[in-house]
Amino acid sequence: MTREPFDPDDPRAQRRARGNLARKERLHLAAPPQVSDQEAARFGEESWRGSRRRHQQNPENRAKGGRHRADRRNNRRAPERPTGSRPTEQQFRRRRIAATVLAVFLLLCAAGMGVAIQKIAHAPHDDPQAHNTVKEPADFAPTEAVAIPPAGPNVQVSPAVARIPQHFHPIREVPKAGQDKTLELKSGKRDRRYIINVPRGAQRYDKKQQEGAKDQKPLPLIFAFHGYREQATQMAHYTGLAGKNAIVVYPQGIGNAWEGAPYAQVKAGEDVRFVRDMLDAVSSTYQVDANRIYATGMSNGGGFVGKLACEMPDEFAAFAAVSAAYYSDTWRACAEKGADPKKPEDVRFKRGETTPYLDIHGRKDQTIQYGGGERYKDEYLGAFEFSQLYASRAHCVGAPIATRVTDAVQRVQWPNCGQHMEVMHLAIGDAGHTWMGERTGEAGAGAVDRSRERRSNAVTASGEVAAFFEAHHR
Repeated sequence: MTREPFDPDDPRAQRRARGNLARKERLHLAAPPQVSDQEAARFGEESWRGSRRRHQQNPENRAKGGRHRADRRNNRRAPERPTGSRPTEQQFRRRRIAATVLAVFLLLCAAGMGVAIQKIAHAPHDDPQAHNTVKEPADFAPTEAVAIPPAGPNVQVSPAVARIPQHFHPIREVPKAGQDKTLELKSGKRDRRYIINVPRGAQRYDKKQQEGAKDQKPLPLIFAFHGYREQATQMAHYTGLAGKNAIVVYPQGIGNAWEGAPYAQVKAGEDVRFVRDMLDAVSSTYQVDANRIYATGMSNGGGFVGKLACEMPDEFAAFAAVSAAYYSDTWRACAEKGADPKKPEDVRFKRGETTPYLDIHGRKDQTIQYGGGERYKDEYLGAFEFSQLYASRAHCVGAPIATRVTDAVQRVQWPNCGQHMEVMHLAIGDAGHTWMGERTGEAGAGAVDRSRERRSNAVTASGEVAAFFEAHHR
């Protein structure tokens, strides 16, 4: 077949040429760009022709003949599929799998949202008015302890002996029986304040009386330390400790805080001295049973109670801390030399004088977490960890004994701690940063978010504390 020469004036030849050019472009067989002889000489060795020439010059490859041409044919790029053509079966299968996975994911999300909405709808809600309403004194009726075992008949009760103050400084304005009264006291260079409640029947202290006189009827004395950002009046409201046939003192901290916390506004030792001064002032005015002096506290006040347990165990018969914040300065006096607060897991307490200790803490506490943590750039010990360290300081021998009191209350006791010595820890499963069982909503003012802190009625902290104090005398 003779090929007709190309006639540039023939329209059919022009259309045929344009069609051939378009077909070559689709098949990537269009003519390569024209280059000069110099460029061809410079890049010739890097082209496939140069590679072929070097390949043929090797005697070992001469016998392979046309392998190079076969490789070129096999590596030739396949023409692209024209746009808009039908997808392959493999693409259809991938799309079906992706659509199925997406549908299952959306169904699971819808089911999860339905379950969450149902839980929220049926969840119990606290009465918002309960957090802002101060209840009547009848709400503080004596509540039996749930977790503290009742004192048995074999408990040895020490004879009531009036405490002899180290410094005689009687109260000038004697409060009326059964009423709260705010008093001032000079402690060091500061004027300090505290609230005192004296029950009916309290006898005045006579400086001339001798220790062991038969006509003495001294009463127990309880110190109750408020939490961070709280007032002594609030502590008196939500604890309801008054009316326990004991003299109750509610001290007021400088800046609404107590020594030992990183936000305290006093120097080391000031609040401890304040406690000694109050103890002398009250025992100089009333007959205070030297064998029944106690201290309890909430949050920052509970941590300060831990500090008193390390620095003043000789003055107290028992301690009780609720939702306590055990910052490093609260337990430093108990720790071995060189203890690093930044490594609480390595802290060890040295053996020394101790006093019965009760710790109550909620597992849902979001402010002072049950297992310990960090606040205000200071590490604090967990509630159980502090109790265990204090038990080691008290020479307790043996593993702790855990008892499930109720579904929400677990009691942990350390055995073999010696005569008149006991360390007890109560873990409240549904409690947040609060004074358990309180009804005023005033406890936990220093919480990060009070709306997230759960109140608990599993136990009444005031009842547990009172029962623990009742069971321990010096």
